[in-house]
Amino acid sequence: MADQLLMKRRAKKAARRQGEIIAAVDIGGAKTACVIAALSPLPDGRHEPDVLGVGQFGGLRAERSQNGATDRERALRAAIDAAERMAGEQIDSAYVTLGGRNVTARRIAVDLDLPTGTVTEEDLIDCRNAGISAADSGGRLLFADDMRILLDGVSINGPSIGLHGDRLTTELLAVNAREAAVANAEDLMSRCALKVDGFIAAPYAAAEAVLIEDEKDLGVLAIDMGARTTQFAHYDRGVLVACGGVNVGGEHVTRDIAQIFSTSLPAAERIKTLHGTAIAGSGDEHRLLDFPKLDDPGEPSRHSRADLAAVIQPRLEETFDLVFNAACKASPGAASVRRVVLTGGGGLLLGALETAEKVMKAKARLGRASDLVGAPEAAMAPHFAAALGAIRYGARVHDNKGRRTPRFMGLDAWLATQRGASHKGGRWIGEVGHWLRTNF
Repeated sequence: MADQLLMKRRAKKAARRQGEIIAAVDIGGAKTACVIAALSPLPDGRHEPDVLGVGQFGGLRAERSQNGATDRERALRAAIDAAERMAGEQIDSAYVTLGGRNVTARRIAVDLDLPTGTVTEEDLIDCRNAGISAADSGGRLLFADDMRILLDGVSINGPSIGLHGDRLTTELLAVNAREAAVANAEDLMSRCALKVDGFIAAPYAAAEAVLIEDEKDLGVLAIDMGARTTQFAHYDRGVLVACGGVNVGGEHVTRDIAQIFSTSLPAAERIKTLHGTAIAGSGDEHRLLDFPKLDDPGEPSRHSRADLAAVIQPRLEETFDLVFNAACKASPGAASVRRVVLTGGGGLLLGALETAEKVMKAKARLGRASDLVGAPEAAMAPHFAAALGAIRYGARVHDNKGRRTPRFMGLDAWLATQRGASHKGGRWIGEVGHWLRTNF
């Protein structure tokens, strides 16, 4: 055990010396989170993120203060400073998440006639390049990946190179962001003297942090419930097939409480956090809570916890219903999912899982990031999911540097699967092939 700890410390020091430090920031509606990690090399040549520091700052407001700096900027600076202090490192760049309401996911299908009647490697590359060109036309391209390959309209599950047919079809999923949202994020980062290493869709990042491979393969809907937006990512057969979001979140629950019980927003948020539930239990109608009045905070009004649940439950049901309808509109297959993973700060509300199961008629669990070395227990909470997922994405981008299509998870490894090679062996063959094509 001591030897393992010593090896990890040496790997961290080596990563720092080599400059292999990455960071990610998640700028949400009510909090900003920052994660700093060192990339530790693995025996197979890939890198594993080892978390060095985390930071968070909450209570964002969009208004400008008297000194001219936005509260959003101050929150970002505070979160980064906390993470840097824990890590003992200073960063000058980071990966940035963009919320689901600012991203759109599109399916792109490319058809190619096969003059030789046989699928070749060049045919697959031509289809992919055409898909990338089409994906770039819908705003800033954040992510694109292969969904499936069809030959004469029939889906091919295994290797496709060498198969006979007349028409090859490749389907890609492209996730684009609004240029205005990208520009605003870049401007915010530049005011904090930081460069942007890359952007990642927040629902995709959160899903990558909390989902397991079996869930992705069987079909799952990951829901990240934030303060002002609730985002979703739908996976099926192991790949992302849709993502997006709706402009409803936990802050709307807080406002409902403040308006109905005539209390301030800070008091409503505190009561929701400490006593909030979407399901009234036995005896809750007799459990009284104090709600400070807006006009006279010293003379609180009293209402039962059952009254509080009667306010929270319909708003949560509406939120999940909106998300489910949006997911089904983006991907009709989402209507048949039988598993939901709930993450984000809103997922911690008592009764949220039961409400999600009731609305979506599927089993639900709370998603927490796992298998991330060095992350403290507090950083594994659901509201850190997007930032931790962005760190994992950054590690994959680092491993794919130098490849011909960096937006994908590696063209050479993908082509190896189409030749029928194993992943490990195919990766090695693909790297050799890439080196030969580059140098000769």
